[in-house]
Amino acid sequence: MEEIQERLDNVEMKQRHLASIKKRAEAELTSLKERQNSDENVEEVAQAEIEHLERFIEEASIRAGEAITGKLDADDIIGERA
Repeated sequence: MEEIQERLDNVEMKQRHLASIKKRAEAELTSLKERQNSDENVEEVAQAEIEHLERFIEEASIRAGEAITGKLDADDIIGERA
């Protein structure tokens, strides 16, 4: 029973970590979109960064779901921090 609780605690910690990353990425994405809307001469680099952040948010959401359902190994999550 103790092992199960430890695993659950670990998954919950990973979920909070991924949610935090997602929240930061969404805030950055929102900021970039606001800048894009206020300046019609946005560089292509900014657009590429927006697309990158959108993919990152989507991937983080998928990983969080997998972590919660146990379909993702904890080492996979830790390895993604880089």
